[in-house]
Amino acid sequence: MSQDDQAQIKEKAKTFAKKVEERNGAIIVTGPKTKIDAFIAFVNQIDTDDIQAFYPRFWDHNEKQKLAIIPTSPESLEYLLACEPFLQNPNIEVEGISRVQNKYLMETYINMIRSKRGSRSDQCIKNRKNLIYGNFNVNIEKVCSSNDTGIDIQGAINGQYGRGLYFYSSIDACLKTIPNNGGLYKVIIADVFIGNVYSSPPNQFIKAPDSYDSVMPQDNQDIYVTYEAFSSYPLYVVEFRIQK
Repeated sequence: MSQDDQAQIKEKAKTFAKKVEERNGAIIVTGPKTKIDAFIAFVNQIDTDDIQAFYPRFWDHNEKQKLAIIPTSPESLEYLLACEPFLQNPNIEVEGISRVQNKYLMETYINMIRSKRGSRSDQCIKNRKNLIYGNFNVNIEKVCSSNDTGIDIQGAINGQYGRGLYFYSSIDACLKTIPNNGGLYKVIIADVFIGNVYSSPPNQFIKAPDSYDSVMPQDNQDIYVTYEAFSSYPLYVVEFRIQK
């Protein structure tokens, strides 16, 4: 079922539910109550399925805690996929990868993406990338445990594309921006909604151009810049060292 079909069904359901609420007034709803309940349950299930489709592949829906930092096993597919950007540099030794399950931040991130429907194509709504994030302004533990804004503009840096949140597909492109704590580096792999991407030469943007969600260099697909809170989610924390 397409997103448009789902939206039409949910809109009809809202109208139907309103009539049900007004049944003590002038509007009388006819038909067996069991059919009404079944229809409402059907619509609620569509909404639930729609929301769950936005969750990351390895999200544990059985986790009860609102915030959980879950170490991943080096033998797992999840670990190997998260580790992939770091394998580009043979001198990097990954020491640990932990999945961040912050229910508040994830729900807020999903709601932000869903709010773009109607103003973005289905292809743009699905346009998300796992990208590396970290800089001297960022307290990674605070970002991951936040019940406020997570990766937000307070951690922005000034760059060739203005003051924004800079994300990288290559670890080498990111190394100069992250602190070295006694030889140990720590970064976030973020699930980033890049949406409708604006390709541009260097420019001091204060936000993405109208109808766009992110900016990338014309000649470099390793960097994406966003300018709003909730445009990303801190998916993993990665700790690594660089062998000399």
